[in-house]
Amino acid sequence: MIAWLEKHQIWLYLAALACGAVVGLGMPAAAPALEVAINPVLGLLLYAAFLAVPLNRIGQGLKDLKFLGVLFALNFVLVPLVVWGLTRFIAAEHVLLVGVLFALLAPCIDYVIVFSHLAGGASERLLSATPLLMLGQMVALPLYLWLFVGTEFVRSVDFAPFV
Repeated sequence: MIAWLEKHQIWLYLAALACGAVVGLGMPAAAPALEVAINPVLGLLLYAAFLAVPLNRIGQGLKDLKFLGVLFALNFVLVPLVVWGLTRFIAAEHVLLVGVLFALLAPCIDYVIVFSHLAGGASERLLSATPLLMLGQMVALPLYLWLFVGTEFVRSVDFAPFV
């Protein structure tokens, strides 16, 4: 069953997106009831996603300092430079810019782990580095927002929900 789900994962995601679009557009009155299910369904999805990662080798990523160095350099130096270049054409639209910055500068690490596992990458190393990456994102994101959007906008953001 797990092998079949992994093999057809993309099509299952696409079917779920299509189903969600049909329900959302066809029955907008159901939104309040369905909104309550978002967090539990996301938790279930994350649980299912992490079942595919071999947890018995989780500590390897924290021992490999070269891997962690490259991972942090990519995530906190190279990616922000690329994101800055990609977002210059929407820089005047602060709300849109902030949404794109959140999505690109603080991506969902859990999906990166699953996709790297599917591609045969070092998913167990990424899994062990996840807490460090998440802490790094929480510290770096306000700095990135300040650099990319400006001081006045950062002052208007309530960071309490993120903490």
